[in-house]
Amino acid sequence: MDGDFAHLKRIRRTDADGTVILSILLGSTTSVCETDVRAKLAQRLPDHQPRLYRHGVSRWPPLTRAQYEAWKDTWPMYWRESAARKDPLVGAARDAVQTLMRDHVLAHVAKVEQETSHKPCSAGLVYDPTTKTVLAVAHDTRATTFHPLAHTAMNLIEQVAQARGSPTTSGKRKADDATYLCTGLMVILTHEPCIMCSMALLHSRVESAVYAIPAPTTGGLGSVVKVHTERRLNHKFKAWRYCEVGSVREVLGSVEEFHY
Repeated sequence: MDGDFAHLKRIRRTDADGTVILSILLGSTTSVCETDVRAKLAQRLPDHQPRLYRHGVSRWPPLTRAQYEAWKDTWPMYWRESAARKDPLVGAARDAVQTLMRDHVLAHVAKVEQETSHKPCSAGLVYDPTTKTVLAVAHDTRATTFHPLAHTAMNLIEQVAQARGSPTTSGKRKADDATYLCTGLMVILTHEPCIMCSMALLHSRVESAVYAIPAPTTGGLGSVVKVHTERRLNHKFKAWRYCEVGSVREVLGSVEEFHY
C-alpha cells in the first residue's frame, strides 16, 4: 500500500444479512494495475474468485476529530490527535497574549520611537509561562546597527543568552544549566520570523511562538515553510497567527515592508 495512504486501514468489515464481508484495500488506481492484480490472484488463489472493485477513500489523513467522524464511514481510518493542534490560542491564553503584545511589545515600539525618532520595523518579547515573567523585549536593529543578522528574534535570543549565561574564556557561552536557552519559553512577535530566525528559535528550543503579521516571501512559520513542524528536524514547537492584528498594524502600519 502506498505510504501516502498510511492513514487508511487495510481491511473493512461489513455485515450484510448476517454475512460478514471483508474488503481488502490493495492500492490506489494510479499505482495498481487491475490486470496484474487479477493475474496474481488467479495464480495464488485458483479456487477463489475475489471480486475487484473501485472504492472512493479519503486522500488526506484527518487532522481533527470532526474530520475523522465525517470521513471514517467512507473507509476505516486511523486518527491520532496531533500535539501541535492541542492547546489552541483561545480564552485566557489569548487574553494573556493580547496583554503582552499591547503592554510590552507595542509599548516598546512607541518608547523606541519617542527616544530615537526611529520606528522599528518589528519587535517582540520572550515570555516564561511558568513564572509569568517577561525575560526579554527587543526590536529589529538592522537599520541602526547595520548588522545583517540583527533581526528581532535574533536580538531576543541574544538577550536571553546574556541573562541566562556568561561568556567563557573560549568565547562560548556557559549556560546556567543543561537546558537549551529558550526551553519552555514563548516568543511573541509583531511579524512572522524569516526562515533563518525560525531556525534560530528552533535551535533555542522555544516551546511556542505567536506572530501577528505574516511575511509572504520569507516567513518560516507558515508563509513559505513550516520550520516548527518539519519532520526532519529534531525539535517541534507550536506556532500561532495572532488574530488581533489591528493594533499591531496601527502602530507599525507606516513601516516599509522588510524581511523580518
